[in-house]
Amino acid sequence: IYGGGVYLQESSPSISGCQINDNYSSDCGGGISIGYQSSPIITNCQFNDNECNPGGGGGVWIMYTSTPSFENCEIKGNYVPADQGGGVYLTGSSTGTFTSCLITENIALQGSGGGIIANSSANAQLLDTTVCANQSGQISGSWTDLGGNTVAAECPLIDTNGDGVSDVSDNCD
Repeated sequence: IYGGGVYLQESSPSISGCQINDNYSSDCGGGISIGYQSSPIITNCQFNDNECNPGGGGGVWIMYTSTPSFENCEIKGNYVPADQGGGVYLTGSSTGTFTSCLITENIALQGSGGGIIANSSANAQLLDTTVCANQSGQISGSWTDLGGNTVAAECPLIDTNGDGVSDVSDNCD
């Protein structure tokens, strides 16, 4: 089964404000699978705690000739048992654009590509995006740095509580 939460093929919808969490796929794309020739615009969505086993893309799988755009999205805590993108897996000649997104705490149990992996002639384009604290590496394969990105083994402190100071209290639930 492709896309435990959402499966798109040859379509280009606008998807906004969704929580695509806690889904499972036995093939590819635990949260969302973006199939052939799809160009969705996805804004303000969460793809958290999804799993794909044994395939790729615990949170997001982007397939051949697709060109999705993600803006202000969170891709967090997703899992694959292999090295095929705990958070995001791009394959074929796909290009995924991520603007002001957070890709964190995803796991690709073997190899590399915990946050993002781009295989073959695929490419991830990142703008003002943070990729951090993913297991088995942050980004593997081809990606384009459009500026303002943070790619790090540990996530930076961010002022989440709005007190004007980035400190430990911002990371408490």
